[in-house]
Amino acid sequence: MPEQPTITTATIDGISSFKTHEHDHKPERILLCSRHPNPALAQHCHLEGIALEYCQTLDALETLGRFDAALVVDWLEHHTHLEGIQLLARLRNLHTPHIWLMLKDTASWSMNDLLGLGFHRQGQQQHGDQVTSSYAYQLETYNHKRSWNSPKHWANPQNWGKYWW
Repeated sequence: MPEQPTITTATIDGISSFKTHEHDHKPERILLCSRHPNPALAQHCHLEGIALEYCQTLDALETLGRFDAALVVDWLEHHTHLEGIQLLARLRNLHTPHIWLMLKDTASWSMNDLLGLGFHRQGQQQHGDQVTSSYAYQLETYNHKRSWNSPKHWANPQNWGKYWW
């Protein structure tokens, strides 16, 4: 259990990074996906006036709505790879534009798996012989504007926005 304070600190740092990416608007609702509730995070959110909801299973997401951010801590390591992909994809597509993920390095998850889902690696922490990586997904930076997708590069730029077929 010595790694819990470090994960808690990193999780709270994750909330701060969401705050800066949202033009200094702190999140109002955060979802924590974890095997266990995190009292330190709950206290921090309470003091900051942030509503924190807790989700332990994939099925529990069915009844939840939208969140400003989601934190996934100590969840993927204890579920199948398919369930992990389903959780991350569902969070990304339906529930939140920002996801902060803490993942202990395991053979079942590679950095390429998470890159394929649109996550960016934020850093690593060493806890004895265990390495924990943090990843973030932010909708604003996921799909950048492409210069070729503009009227300038179309066959008939004068017709851009005039005709629909």
